[in-house]
Amino acid sequence: MQFSQKQDLFIPKKDKKEMQQKEEKKESKIFFLLLLIIILLGILIGISFAKYQSTVAGKTFASIAKPILEIKKEQSLLLTALAPKASYVFEVRNYQEEELNQVDMEYYIEVISHTDEAIQFSLYRGDTLIPLKNNQTQTIKLGKDEKETHSYRLEITYDKTKGNLGKDINENVEVKIHSIQHAK
Repeated sequence: MQFSQKQDLFIPKKDKKEMQQKEEKKESKIFFLLLLIIILLGILIGISFAKYQSTVAGKTFASIAKPILEIKKEQSLLLTALAPKASYVFEVRNYQEEELNQVDMEYYIEVISHTDEAIQFSLYRGDTLIPLKNNQTQTIKLGKDEKETHSYRLEITYDKTKGNLGKDINENVEVKIHSIQHAK
C-alpha cells in the first residue's frame, strides 16, 4: 500500500483529476447499466406474470348442440292380391314440440326390404317422385333457423305379373332415416 501511495504522489493533479472523472464515469455507466437491467427484468417479469394471470383467470364455456330429428309415422300395412298397393306416410321434422334443432342437418332415406322383385317402391314428397338408387335417396337438407316438416309417402306395389301367385309374401319393410349433423 505504501508503494501505491508513493506512486500517487508522482501523478500530477491534473491527471489525477482526469482519472477520478474517468472512474466516476465508469461507475455511473455501471450504475445506469444495472438500473436498465433491473427495469428490463421488471418489465419481463410483469409481462410473464400478466400472461400467467390471464391464463389462470380465463374461463371457457362450451355447449354441445342438440340435434333434433323427429319421425312421425303410421302403423303397419298389409298387401294382398286383392289390395296390391299400399301407402306408408311419414314425416321428418327439425323440431319436437317447441324445441327447434340447433344445427343444420342432412339426411337420406333408406328402404330396407328382402322381398322378391314383385314388390316395387316409389317415394314421394308431396306429389314429387323422389328417385331411389339402391333403395336410397340423395341427401336432403334440413335447416335449423325455422320449423320444417318434410312429408313423405312410400308407395308399395305388388306386381302380379312378376310374382308367384301360389305363394304368400310375408315380409317386413323398414324405412330408415340416416342423419348427418353439420357444425358451423
